[in-house]
Formats: sequence, structure tokens, C-alpha cells
Amino acid sequence: NGDGRADLAIAGSSYIIVLLNEGPEPCEFGGLQLPGDANQDGQLDLSDAIWLLEHLFLGTVKNLPCEGQTAGDPGNGERRLLDSNGDKQIDLSDAVGVLVFLFLGNAPPVLGTHCVAIPGCPDACRP
Repeated sequence: NGDGRADLAIAGSSYIIVLLNEGPEPCEFGGLQLPGDANQDGQLDLSDAIWLLEHLFLGTVKNLPCEGQTAGDPGNGERRLLDSNGDKQIDLSDAVGVLVFLFLGNAPPVLGTHCVAIPGCPDACRP
């Protein structure tokens, strides 16, 4: 609709969310997130892999970014924000996947490299 919000198109019994003119307004169907952006700085970089490794192995980062703040929450895991490889788990392979993408040019996170609306997550993406 040109004002930075999501439009909803109905296709049968499914819903399709289309982002038009991405802008600073929050999306009413979920917060705009950059897939893999664990530390919520609006970028996918080395610090995201480190943040996820600290969460997984050191426990220094206890709460994940999306609603519920756990790996079992659909916004954080289950093919969402931090499940970079799409296996519906948040584990070492997701951090490694981000590193391999960044430094070796392999496949990006399964949700891509652009802002996407993820239900239960805050707006943390700079389009």
C-alpha cells in the first residue's frame, strides 16, 4: 500500500504477506527481522555467530530475542530468526552456517538476507 506496512492477500485458505516500500513502521503481522541477527543490531555479521555460540555453550546470553525468549518459541526457532539452516532447531550448525555464509560465500540463512516479518518478534531490521 506504499506506506511501509504489510498488505495481506488471501489465496484460498492461505495468507500471503507482501511487504511494499519497506519503511520504519512496524509490520502488524510480526516484527521485521533480519534472519540470523541474533544480537538484534540489524546486521548479519560475525557478532551474531558469537552471540549464538555464547548462548548455546556459555550461557552468558540467556534470553533469545523473540517472544518467549527460548529456543522452543516459534519466533526464535522452528525455521525462524535463529534457525539459519532450516532444520527446526537452534544449535551449533546454525552458528557455523552463519560463519560459512559470511566467510566462504555458502548459502545464506533459509529465510534469506532481507527483512522478514516474524510473528512474536520485535522490529529490529533496518531495510
